[in-house]
Amino acid sequence: MELRVVDPQAPIASLATGPVVYVTLDASIGEVAAAMAGAGVSAAVVGRHAAAIVTEHDLTVALASGCGPADPVRAHVTRHVVRVDAATSIVEAAAVMLNREIRHLVTVGDDDAISVVSLRTVLAALLQAVEPRIWLESLRVAVFGAPTRAIPAPRGLFPAGRRG
Repeated sequence: MELRVVDPQAPIASLATGPVVYVTLDASIGEVAAAMAGAGVSAAVVGRHAAAIVTEHDLTVALASGCGPADPVRAHVTRHVVRVDAATSIVEAAAVMLNREIRHLVTVGDDDAISVVSLRTVLAALLQAVEPRIWLESLRVAVFGAPTRAIPAPRGLFPAGRRG
């Protein structure tokens, strides 16, 4: 498979590869966690128009504060959802995420289609644009649909004894 670099000026929606998990405010913490795990995503959208979002971080904080899996997720969602147009460039979306200190960004298309993009995916796209040798296998699979030969991390990228 030919290595194709994602253009940092490409629309952020081009990185939205996973399914969108929709939940309700009445769902339990356990139900939301199971839905996210089942879909392999790190965030769920509350309602069809993204009235709120719940992330792995939100669920972790809820459990750490003494809530149990049967408790409703309602009190642990992020209600100030940051949205960008699906045509926003990857670089602009990264700036929004860093400036707003968020890990997940909701994109909205012309047809009101919603997707969620994680900071990890944005960072991977930007890294491989700067240094194509640094290409995360998960991004390669997500973008191209098939795995290819893994490329080792360059020497000096991680401190001694640490690989990420």
